[in-house]
Amino acid sequence: MNYPENLKKGDTIGICAPSGGITKPHKIRRLEPAIETLKSMGYDVIETASVRKGERGRSASAEQRAKEFMELLENDKVKSIIFATGGDFLCEMLDYLDFDKIKTLNPKWLQGYSDITGISFLFNTILEIPNLYFQTIKDYAMRPLHKSLTDALEIQSRKRSNSRIF
Repeated sequence: MNYPENLKKGDTIGICAPSGGITKPHKIRRLEPAIETLKSMGYDVIETASVRKGERGRSASAEQRAKEFMELLENDKVKSIIFATGGDFLCEMLDYLDFDKIKTLNPKWLQGYSDITGISFLFNTILEIPNLYFQTIKDYAMRPLHKSLTDALEIQSRKRSNSRIF
């Protein structure tokens, strides 16, 4: 396995929407506090242009979603990518990913679930990069944070001494 670097305070977490975006008002109201939670924990956060967009279940065209995901993968400051949401249309963008290029990049932690399984499977099997099947970004708005959310960050920072993975 090609393990990503340990996530540290001061590192950047990227948010992208490779399937659906966050467009419903009650979900948008959760996005800002979620970002603030990560910032208060010491992380920088950036989001791609399509995170808050959506049309017919997609945050953007397949090409645009792939481009934004690739930009986060290529950004050396980004150490972890948390997906905006699941959805039904991730597979449309897979043909536009540059897997040869991804193989040359430093691996990143990926976190999400639902439709994100399409990326998770490819990263685990073809690229041999582990990723986390955990909640998406909006859940970081909950108070108090559920243990699974702090666990996800601890796994990425490898602070979980009882983990059998490391």
